[in-house]
Amino acid sequence: MFTSKRRHFWKACVLGAAALAAVACTVHPAGEREARQAARVEGKPYKRPFEKREVPQLPADATPEQMVQHALLTNAEVEAKYWDWRAMVEQVPQAGTQKSGVELSFETMITNGNSALEDTTLAIGNDAMNALMLPGKLGSEAAVALREAQAAGLRFDRSRYVLRNKVLGTYYDYALAAELVRLEEANTRLLELSAKVTESRLSTGTATQVEMLKAGNAAELSRNEAAMQKSKLAPARAMINALLNRPADAPLDVPATLPAASTVAMEDDVLLQRVAANNPELKALAAEVAGKKEAITRAKLEYLPDFNVNFSSDLAGMTQTLMGSVVIPYLRHEALEAGVKQAVARMRAAEAIQRQAAHELNARVIGDLAMLRDAQRQVELLDRTLVPRAQQIVTASQNAYASGVPGAGGGGSGGMGGGMGGGEAARGGGTPGLLDLLDSQRSLITLQRMRAELQIEQARQLADLEEVAAGPLGK
Repeated sequence: MFTSKRRHFWKACVLGAAALAAVACTVHPAGEREARQAARVEGKPYKRPFEKREVPQLPADATPEQMVQHALLTNAEVEAKYWDWRAMVEQVPQAGTQKSGVELSFETMITNGNSALEDTTLAIGNDAMNALMLPGKLGSEAAVALREAQAAGLRFDRSRYVLRNKVLGTYYDYALAAELVRLEEANTRLLELSAKVTESRLSTGTATQVEMLKAGNAAELSRNEAAMQKSKLAPARAMINALLNRPADAPLDVPATLPAASTVAMEDDVLLQRVAANNPELKALAAEVAGKKEAITRAKLEYLPDFNVNFSSDLAGMTQTLMGSVVIPYLRHEALEAGVKQAVARMRAAEAIQRQAAHELNARVIGDLAMLRDAQRQVELLDRTLVPRAQQIVTASQNAYASGVPGAGGGGSGGMGGGMGGGEAARGGGTPGLLDLLDSQRSLITLQRMRAELQIEQARQLADLEEVAAGPLGK
C-alpha cells in the first residue's frame, strides 16, 4: 500500500514537472539556425585567442590585396564587430525562453514535535514573480532578437568593406608620397644644376645677382618639398601597420610604382541598383525595420493574459493538488496601448533613417563617380596631349642644345628658367641655353606630378565605390 502511494506520488511529480517543461520550452524563430551557422563559419578565424592564432607572415613587398586579406584576419575592430554579432545571435534563444524559473517549495505540519509524510507537502511550479508567457509572445520576442542579430551580422560584413577601403586608401597615400618624393628629387637635381649655371653666368656678366638668388631659393624650396614628402612615408607606413595589427615600424617596402588606374565596369543606373541591393548598411537598416514591425506585433500580444501553474502533493502520495492562475492585464490597458504606439513610433523612426541612408548613399555614389570620371578625364588629357607634348619639348630642347642650332628650343615653357634661358640665347647669338632645357624638363615633372595625384584620386574613388557596393567594380 505504501509502495503504491509512493509510486503515485513520484508519477504525479514527474507529470507536474513535464507540464512545466512543456510550457517552458524555448521558441526558435525561422532563420535562427541559418544565422547561427553563418556566425560559426565567419568566426573560424577568431576561434582561438589572438595570441594562439597562426597568422601568415606578410612579406615586406606585399601587394595591396595581400594587405587587405591580412587586415581582415587580424584587425581588432573587425573582430570586435564579429563578437558583437555573435552576442546578438546568442540573445535569440534567451528572448525565446520563459523568464520564469521552476520554484520548489514544501510545507509540513509539526504536531508535538513530530511530523508525518501525509502532513508534508511538496510543491513545484513556476516562479510566482514571473508569470509564464504564451508561446506566441516568446516567438515574437525571439523574432525581434533575430532581426537585431541579422543587422549585427550585416554590420560586421560592412566593417570588412570599410577596412578594405581604409587599407587601400592608406596604401595609396604611401604610394603617392613615394612617387612625389621621386619626382621632387628629380626636380631638385634640375634646380640645383640651374643654380650652378646661373652662378657661372653671374661670373661672366650674363646673369644678375637677383637671378642667382632666385635660382638658389628655388632649389632650396624643392629640397624642402622633397623632405616634406619623405616625412609622410613613415606615418603612412605606421598607419598601414596599425590597420594590419602590426608594430608601427614593421617592414613595408616603399611602393616602386603607383597602383594601376581603373574605372567602373558598369552603367550608373546598374551601379545604383547594385548599391541598393548589396550595401550591408542598407540591408542592416532593413533588418532593423523588420524587427521594429515585429516589435509592434509583440506589443499587441501584451493584451493576452499570462498564467501561473503550481502542482503539489503530500509525501505519502495520498493527496495531489493542481493549481493555476491567469494574469489578466485589464488594469494596464493604457500602458499597453502606449506600448503599441511606442513600437509604431520606433518603426517610423527606423524607416526614416533607412530612407535617409539610401538617399545619402546614392549621393555618395554619384559624387564618387563624378570625381572618378573627372580624374580619369584629366589623366587621359595628360597622357594623350600634355605629357607627350612636354616630352617633345624636352627632346627638342635637348637636340637643339646639343647641336647649338640657332633659334631651336628654349623659352617655350615660360617661368624663371625660360626667361633666363632666352636671355642667354640672345647673348650667345641665338644659341639655345641650358636653362631653357632645364625649364622644359621641370615642366614635364610638374605634369607628371599632377598625373600621379590624379591617378591616386581615381583609385581612391573606386575603392570608396567598392565599399558602398560591397564588391569589386574595376575593369
